[in-house]
Amino acid sequence: MAKTLILVRHAHRDKNQGDDNGLSERGQRQAERAAAHVKNRLEEDFSDASIAVLSSPKRRCIETVAPLAQELKTQVETMNLLDEGSRLEARVEEFVEWWIHEAPQVTIVCSHGDWIPCCVFRMTGARVDLKKGAIAEITGPPAAPLLFGLVQKP
Repeated sequence: MAKTLILVRHAHRDKNQGDDNGLSERGQRQAERAAAHVKNRLEEDFSDASIAVLSSPKRRCIETVAPLAQELKTQVETMNLLDEGSRLEARVEEFVEWWIHEAPQVTIVCSHGDWIPCCVFRMTGARVDLKKGAIAEITGPPAAPLLFGLVQKP
């Protein structure tokens, strides 16, 4: 069975909010645009699919996918494997194994500027650098997924 992984880089953050900062006004607009883009994509090809919305535990990531989760009438689940920082490649590897063996047909993930390129490269061999609020879509059989789409400004 083919699966799809939609990766969203967290939107612009408000650095005045401290270490675990949330979104700025600009970031909130980016999150709304990303939600609209992903929702349209899901309606196009995945209307009957099982879907999970996952996020790094950082507030800026949760807030980025919250509008989408609300549209989909689901909750954002946090996953420590999606966080930025240390043991990056090991956490990406563990996530990919989870995605291959346990993830639903469509998984939407919000993470960081270090994690997402590492994950895309691990899964597809493609090198990408996503802007804040950008979206990458990986799809195909779990054993050989392909980078299907990249939207730098939804």
